[in-house]
Amino acid sequence: ALPICKSNEVCNYLGMDTITAGTTIAWAMECYEKGVLTVEDTDGVKLQFSNGDAVIEMLNKIAYRDGFGDLLAEGSQRAAQKIGNGSEEWLTTVKGMEMAMHDPRHMEPMRTSYMLAPTGGDHMRQTGDKNGLRNQVGMCHFLAYDDGQTAEIINAVTGWGIDQTEMVTTAHRGLTLARLFNMREGMTRADDRLPKRFAEDLPKHKGLAPEAMGQVVTDYYIEQGWDPQTGAPTAETLRALGIEADAVGLI
Repeated sequence: ALPICKSNEVCNYLGMDTITAGTTIAWAMECYEKGVLTVEDTDGVKLQFSNGDAVIEMLNKIAYRDGFGDLLAEGSQRAAQKIGNGSEEWLTTVKGMEMAMHDPRHMEPMRTSYMLAPTGGDHMRQTGDKNGLRNQVGMCHFLAYDDGQTAEIINAVTGWGIDQTEMVTTAHRGLTLARLFNMREGMTRADDRLPKRFAEDLPKHKGLAPEAMGQVVTDYYIEQGWDPQTGAPTAETLRALGIEADAVGLI
């Protein structure tokens, strides 16, 4: 437990995201244990899962872009693209963003969030309208406000007079704008997917079949008023949300 606590402290002190840093090092450790990386590649650091000191040492190397840390500072997906040799199969990234510790094979609510959050493998379930709005206004997800309390807080701060129906519309507008942004940056339905390794079974939980996860994506698109095949917001949705101008040249 001490190396974990120390690693968290190091990330906070050096201004690094604990999830991205931890997942990137875990990916590197898997590469090391499977022989894709050697101790020569890692500057003499024995990147084994049992080696807590190696995590702390590598965090410092990442922060200062020292040696092998310079590569890991790019994140696991870019590092895998450079290393190759099958290391891409061990990634746990969505849209280039590392996923957190929650395994979607036994935590069903996380599947949609990981696959469809506009920022990538996000564990805060910002794909739904309620959490989407809280995310947009900067409210803490760990505080269990109901919808009425959320509206009351927002109105007290902004003076808007927003009601619960408008809260949902506002969140939907934000999620749809994020979809348009991602489309502009070249993202497609192919980016709304879980890493391949989650199709593998766990001892007590079945793997997630790509076909079933594809249906989850289609259902979500329909729920949001987006094209069920491409995920592009429909003309009706854009008009209802008042963001037709933002889609010019994209649809």
